[in-house]
Amino acid sequence: MQIYLGFLSVSMILRGALLIAIGSFLVTEHTGYEDMLAGTLVWAPVAVGICIIVNGFLGIYATIFNNQNVMLLHIGLNIVLLAAAIMCGSYLVAEIGFISKTAKVAYPLNISNWHIQNLNTYQGMVFNRCCNASSWSNASFEVCRPPATTTPCYNQVAAYQIYNQGFDDGFCSLLSELHNYNGSIGRPLVGDPAIGGCGFGSPKGFQYSIARYADDNMLPAALSLLVTEIILFTANIIGCTLLFRQQDSRENYEKTGRVEDSGIEENIVL
Repeated sequence: MQIYLGFLSVSMILRGALLIAIGSFLVTEHTGYEDMLAGTLVWAPVAVGICIIVNGFLGIYATIFNNQNVMLLHIGLNIVLLAAAIMCGSYLVAEIGFISKTAKVAYPLNISNWHIQNLNTYQGMVFNRCCNASSWSNASFEVCRPPATTTPCYNQVAAYQIYNQGFDDGFCSLLSELHNYNGSIGRPLVGDPAIGGCGFGSPKGFQYSIARYADDNMLPAALSLLVTEIILFTANIIGCTLLFRQQDSRENYEKTGRVEDSGIEENIVL
């Protein structure tokens, strides 16, 4: 029992360190990821990871000193933190799904889902800012037009202006470093249309390239994190159950002089 709980505490510390590493990598190495996804999906892993590590050391303390009250507190906090992590992971998977759905929309003005409207408008702004800038693309082509024109690629003018004002050009740099691969040929999300960059110069092609990158790279990582969180959540539930059973056995011994283990009673000779 003690070995199981100790292993669980160490596993949680490693899990917390992994969450911090992922969040820190996105923040420091890829400025702009908080624009591709919701900002909370970038910063939440760091906050949850720190809390999990602190709580992991609390579990080690409880294991070393055999303090069941502290251990119950530790496991309870683990369950709460992992539940929060599962919610973040589920939201991340859903967000990646919205990226794919946005790319499949044929005509922006027909979009009824407000979340897809926002994402579609944001991606149109990114296309205009990154794919028509000489620093990121070697060719100039037609920009995304607003909804009042004949060939729109976004559907919210007011939202477009807000996104445009707060846009960080570092996001263009990030997208220029990300590639979709056909065999050994890599096509940058932002770059020269002649080599497949910026969706070969098409706003809809640009959306497809982002969706493909999300499905091929971000979705597997998000699903693996989510599965790991669910496994650890289940392990903590099991640990909590075992701890309560141990406590019940101890109370039974104090009352009757017998200890029950899996339905087998043994007399205790004092």
